[in-house]
Amino acid sequence: MNYFKNFGPPYAVGAGIGILNWFAFATVDHPIGITTACEHLVALAIQAVDPDIINSHAYYQNPENTPVIGWEWVDLSLNGAKEII
Repeated sequence: MNYFKNFGPPYAVGAGIGILNWFAFATVDHPIGITTACEHLVALAIQAVDPDIINSHAYYQNPENTPVIGWEWVDLSLNGAKEII
């Protein structure tokens, strides 16, 4: 468990993430995170196999929730490349 001591006090790290999230909202009007990219990746894969599933889902009826390749994919691809290397 000594591995986690290298990251600093948890409250300071949490405050830093919160400030980073404020900065993200102020500059690009998006929260930090990766879950949307993963969700859209799965939705695009399903849409390629059977488009009716995605087209009939109530969540994706809203144009704001259409699965797209967005800016979050940069983080997803960089983290994926880091894991491969």
